[in-house]
Amino acid sequence: TLDFFAAYVMWTDHVNGLGGVRIGRSDSQRYFVNITLCDDQGDLDTIERVYRHFVCDGQPDNIDFLLAPFGSQATQHAYDAVNNTAGCYKPLLLASGATADEVLSLPRVFSPLVPSSNFAEAVLLTMHDAAQRQRPARTVSTYAVLSAQGPSETCIAASLRDLLPVSCPGGTDF
Repeated sequence: TLDFFAAYVMWTDHVNGLGGVRIGRSDSQRYFVNITLCDDQGDLDTIERVYRHFVCDGQPDNIDFLLAPFGSQATQHAYDAVNNTAGCYKPLLLASGATADEVLSLPRVFSPLVPSSNFAEAVLLTMHDAAQRQRPARTVSTYAVLSAQGPSETCIAASLRDLLPVSCPGGTDF
């Protein structure tokens, strides 16, 4: 998304203003960051085409890592385009907008984010703490979970099922 791109540009300007990214222990090994934006329009076929172009047709020797598109499903498509094309360079992929466990566990994918499977417990603890701060304190006994059906959401729902007794009169369409 454009918000992610704006953050990347701000980081790039900051790092380059400091002389670039230091690699290794020597202060003399610094590299300037260059970011190229391609609008994938949120289209999975376009994502595959753009990422394949970078690692196969572009200048792969100049690419140390790629910034993944936003979301686990889009990141999976970018990963597949890069890693399932024979004879193409396979750089690291920074997944700063993906949380699905199966995506974050892929080789050469790294992320500053917590995997989706760890979200459920944190959400439940936060709800419990918020209820306890109410005056009078309340006990949370009923939870309702509504979500989309992407890879991250499915993982979170599965984690919730493991942590909570599930009773759904209308069914459990996780």
